[in-house]
Amino acid sequence: MDYTLIFGPTGSKLKEIQEKITNIDANNIICLDIEHCLKHQLSDTKKALKKVNQSIDNPKMLHITWYLPIKTVRGLWNQAFEYCLANLRGSDKPIKILLGHLIYYSDERKEFYSPINMSNLNNDDFNIKNLILLIDDIYDIFYKLTKENELYDIDLLGEYLQTFLSGIKVKPEIFFNDKEKLSSVCMGWYLKILSSIIYWRHTEMVFSETVAKNLNARFILYGVKQLTEALVNYIDPRNSNSFILYLSHIISEARRKFKNGNWPEFVENQINLIQELLKDQCLLIMPTAIDELRFQEDENLKNDKTYNDIKYNGKLNSRWPLIKEYKERTLFIQPEDLKDIEHVNIITPKYWNFGGKEKIVEYNTDSNYIKISENIIINILIQEIENQISSRDHQIVSNVDGLLIYRPLCLGKVEFSSGVDSEKKSFEDQVNSGIEKKSAFIHFYDDIKEFVKKKGEDKLQEEIINAKIMTISDKYKIKDFKLLENIVRKKTRKKLLTSGGIDIGKRKKIKEELEDENSSINIESLNLLLRNYLTEMIFVESEYASIWVFDSFMDFKNSLNNIICYFKGKNKDYNNWDLKKIKDIFKFSL
Repeated sequence: MDYTLIFGPTGSKLKEIQEKITNIDANNIICLDIEHCLKHQLSDTKKALKKVNQSIDNPKMLHITWYLPIKTVRGLWNQAFEYCLANLRGSDKPIKILLGHLIYYSDERKEFYSPINMSNLNNDDFNIKNLILLIDDIYDIFYKLTKENELYDIDLLGEYLQTFLSGIKVKPEIFFNDKEKLSSVCMGWYLKILSSIIYWRHTEMVFSETVAKNLNARFILYGVKQLTEALVNYIDPRNSNSFILYLSHIISEARRKFKNGNWPEFVENQINLIQELLKDQCLLIMPTAIDELRFQEDENLKNDKTYNDIKYNGKLNSRWPLIKEYKERTLFIQPEDLKDIEHVNIITPKYWNFGGKEKIVEYNTDSNYIKISENIIINILIQEIENQISSRDHQIVSNVDGLLIYRPLCLGKVEFSSGVDSEKKSFEDQVNSGIEKKSAFIHFYDDIKEFVKKKGEDKLQEEIINAKIMTISDKYKIKDFKLLENIVRKKTRKKLLTSGGIDIGKRKKIKEELEDENSSINIESLNLLLRNYLTEMIFVESEYASIWVFDSFMDFKNSLNNIICYFKGKNKDYNNWDLKKIKDIFKFSL
């Protein structure tokens, strides 16, 4: 019997996630929460707390990790694991899921650790087929963990300020009345917590993949702002044909086109792919399931030359609209009191209001001191987020079945974005090292038209000439590239074609083909050029990189089954475009 382990993100409410998963198909799913068992079903947990003089009727994980040493926590976790496993084994439901947290944190000892005992997992009677790590945006996690009685309860900021004050020679009444310095220190605390969350998530990502490899289990990194049913469909052992694709697409350019609360049509269509591919038992992993790098730039600050590198106003731009489209159908648990799901003001300047009704107060100021402090903090966060984006996306690409690169040249792009290019290169490295997986590059004819227009006739002429030289060289085994260049450019062609440098048969054939628009040289040259443009010169065999060009999203959607067949090895077409339409676009260069 196959089992699935799902580890929830820091600050997640596992009970609600458990309910969302089970509600997809309650008759066929049994999903048990290890931590719920540890807190409420093990009598040994309360006994352990009493031994350290803590009589708590309904203990939280915060209490358990604070008061109990690691060895005791691990022992309790093992008991809870065995209890849940016994219940899973006793169930006749086919989808068996164990839910928990992978990494614990003791704020008392400032210590990260895992409660897992690998000997429990390496069990012949417990075959873990899938290990899934759920991840979420740091802003949502921060909001949840800074609530009352949570790990980073906002009251801790007051203690932090008192500790800070004890280390400097300033009278309390002076410090607390200096809103500039007070706000700066408060922003430092926010950075400290956000950085801790980033580190926590990174630890989970590295360790979970290691555990999965040791168990020979399929590892999936899955953002909670994606469809619950898509994940359940994938892990259902009755779906033998299910597979995973990673969707690579531009992000920054689409965000720049966001106006008046409206995203470009590209974004809406791209999100619709999740549902469309689910019909083909495909789990689509979205890079924007985590959307953190969205700091708002202020044009006035950018144009102000008083200080260099001061351009952020502290606010966040709108989040990629995954939640708005599928909010109730995702694994994301939104706190009831959360008024701003975008967290626009989460890192704007604030200060601790000692003695006031509101503990945290927004600090609206034009102070250069605050602007500088704020931008320093944001730039530190950007570095930490960018570092994790790189490692996270590579980790996802390495654990999926294929790469779907969606319209990398849309919205006026003339080259792939750095993110798409990085994911493409990661895929390329895997294929060239012997790993069997495929990629599909999706383009629209309108995108190619705009690309050609922006490239310019002169540059395209040069590149088509180079493509013809390479095609002739390969076809006729001629290595004199200077000679071929002169032939293609029609420089003294008559003299060259009657010279002894090229076999007379080849001379005649080359002349005929160069003058025939539909000849194999011209068509193959165009194919070569197009593959270079539309894959940005991916260096893998053609069978691992297919190109699909469509008139519209509807045209693309109607062809999804053919694309799926390609990924599953049932379709071997690598160049999927209308040659007549392509020739019309490139006509001036042929």
